[in-house]
This record gives sequence, C-alpha cells and structure tokens, in this order.
Amino acid sequence: MKKSNITSCKKLLATAIFLGSIGMVGPAISGTSALSQGQSSDAFLKGMVSRAEFIFKGTVVDKSEKLSIEGIPYTFVTYNIDEVVSGNYSGGTITLKYVGGQFANGNYLKASNSPDIKVGENSILMVRQSEDTGCDFVECENGRFIINNDSVITASESAIRINALGRSEYTAAFNQQNSSKSPSNVSDFIEHLKSLKQSAVAQKSSVSIASDQTNNSSVTSADIDAPFNAYSGLLKGGAAPSIPAPDSQELTPNSESFDQWELEQLKENDGNPLL
Repeated sequence: MKKSNITSCKKLLATAIFLGSIGMVGPAISGTSALSQGQSSDAFLKGMVSRAEFIFKGTVVDKSEKLSIEGIPYTFVTYNIDEVVSGNYSGGTITLKYVGGQFANGNYLKASNSPDIKVGENSILMVRQSEDTGCDFVECENGRFIINNDSVITASESAIRINALGRSEYTAAFNQQNSSKSPSNVSDFIEHLKSLKQSAVAQKSSVSIASDQTNNSSVTSADIDAPFNAYSGLLKGGAAPSIPAPDSQELTPNSESFDQWELEQLKENDGNPLL
C-alpha cells in the first residue's frame, strides 16, 4: 500500500468527518430504501423530478479534475446531450461538477454518495444548481441513472422498469437485463419522467409552468478553466483540519484544533455521529 496514493486509517477518519461537514455523507436514498420506508417508487422518483431543474439523457465525453480556490478537489464531467427530458437548456454539451478528486499533495477526497462516472457512460441525469450542495446532481449519485443493455440502473444497482399500470418499480438489475419479458425500457422511463414532471409542476399551485421554465434556465455549464469557490458548507463550524502530507505517518486527531472542529460539527448535527 503506497502512502502517496492511499491515506492511512486516521487520515480516512479525518476525511470522513470533513465530508460530513459538506453534507455529502449520509444514508443513500435508493429505490430500495425508499420502498422500505413505505414510500412508493413513483413517489420517490416524483420527489427527485420535482427538485430537478434540468433532466437529460447524455453520454460522457470527458472527465477531469480541478482544485477550487480553497484547494478542494472537484471532478468535472462533460456530457453530449442526446435528449432533453425536462428544462430549457439549449447547448449541445454540458459540464457538471461535484466535490471529489485528488488534492495537490496526492491524497484523495471522495464522499460516500459521489458518483463513479466513466467516460463513454450513457445515462439520464437530474441536475439541480440553484442549491449548492457540492454536487450538481439531485441527491448526487441518486440523480444519475445509468443506461446499460437497454436497462435503466439506479445508484443502488437496481433496475427501474415501467409496469403495465404505467408505474415505476424496482427489480434486480441482473433479472431485468436477462429477462425475455423485459424489452428496452429507456424510452418508457423517459416518458414516465416527463409525466412526473408535469404532475409535479401542476401541484405547485403558487408556481406557474412559465416560472418553472424560468427556474430551469438557471442551469449552466461549468467552466473548468475559470477559478471557483468550493461549496460554502465546507467551512461551517470552523475550518476543516489540514489534510496531512502523503508521507506523514499519521494524523493527530487528539490535537486541540481538530477536537474543537469536530465538536462544532457534532453540535451542528444535533450530537449525532457524522458518519
């Protein structure tokens, strides 16, 4: 195990606490967990769709990293837009970003719900930028649906299909991909998202369809060449502890500054652990 590439256990602890302060560590909201809490798959999807300012189907053509002004690594992903599902973004490509990547000293930063995106990947994305959470996707990885062998796969590796009643349901991805009774589901899923979006807009009595379209226009393509600030929540409760150099033997989590920072984070989280 090379220390220049992988942090020690104590460094990982510091990074995990650090990630807790930016709101990216927490229980994954997947189709399975939503259903286990008594929420229908359509209710879960509708909640996601109602928060999305732009939904599209696209293909990843580039993935790169850049440090923010504060030195926080971000990953930038560029998509060719194949189909617009909802929203009025007019460009043929869009670059989106999220917290995560390599620090200048060689250490890595990754949140538990950061997507693992690969160049060439085809997926359906739900974008939300009006609320900065450190990730341009709705619920980060949960706002990304991978298209694989004509199946739509969630972040929890469940497949979504539209049943005979026109409702979404979750199945094991393997079962759907290998079932002769499950033809291509992508077009049905896209039409279902459009229907959910229309329904969500109609239920907002104080917000007209026209104003909803205006909100969608706020989505922009990230410019990787332009300097940018990291998510403001990173500094909540005080500055995060310094990330140790790659050749450091260990982090000293019992140092006064570290303890004070961790205590402030616990207070902000109502005393609950950040992991």
